[in-house]
Amino acid sequence: MTEPTIHSSPQHLLGKGGNIAALLLNQPVDSTETLVTSIWKQGVIRVAVDGGLNVFHGLAKQNPDFSNFIPTLITGDFDSASPELLSHYKSLGCEVIPTPSQDDTDLTKALHIVIEKNNQLQLNLRAIVVLVRVGGRLDHIMGNIESLFIVRKRTTIPVYLMDRDNVSWLLGPGSHRIKVGSDKKGRYCGLIPIGSACEHVTSTGLRWNVSDHKLAFGHLVSSSNQLDGSEEVTISTDQPLLWTMCISEENVANGKERPEDLLNGATDMKRLLGTVPNGV
Repeated sequence: MTEPTIHSSPQHLLGKGGNIAALLLNQPVDSTETLVTSIWKQGVIRVAVDGGLNVFHGLAKQNPDFSNFIPTLITGDFDSASPELLSHYKSLGCEVIPTPSQDDTDLTKALHIVIEKNNQLQLNLRAIVVLVRVGGRLDHIMGNIESLFIVRKRTTIPVYLMDRDNVSWLLGPGSHRIKVGSDKKGRYCGLIPIGSACEHVTSTGLRWNVSDHKLAFGHLVSSSNQLDGSEEVTISTDQPLLWTMCISEENVANGKERPEDLLNGATDMKRLLGTVPNGV
């Protein structure tokens, strides 16, 4: 029997040793977002992806401490990075790798480069953390998720999409143990079958668990679920499944049904599990 894959979310990686790579996209990041900036500073590879260089420069102006953690690598097709900033940071020793191909997104191409660097330099990366902003253009969000599907074919290194409030990553077919901590009870989370239908999904550690259930768009999506206070969540799936969870203290349920839950997958989940009448 195959052993479960054990996961730790990015905030558990801080200050605990082990190498991580941090990627900054062309999306707004506030220099006061402590967790996001801490991830960037800990990265042994720090990658500004195209216009992410402009974002980094803005962060460095807001917080001078950032100037000590310049990107080790700048990459992309450079349709949004400032040419002046490219020249400036190259003169400071940043490696610049143009990736003009339009067959993949800048993020996908950057992830391929990080994987190659990890192999060439024997960095033994524990995680790759992509600093994003959940919001804005939907096509960018979907493109980021598509990158997770593409790179999973090349590496077993976990790749996280993270912002101040959320972290998401792809669970491959098999069994998984996600260390969340017993103090996280009520944090919102979800199991999203975004690539294809997952015919057999079983979970523990959630307020609304599933037992050999099918998850699929048009059938059941476990959105607006919650952590139940267990030390870890376990999930088994027969197909790739997107796991997402809130990491912000602001996103904690108070035990009451929220109006938005009546319009989304939380009610669908409870109906399927027999806890909500079909007429609701």
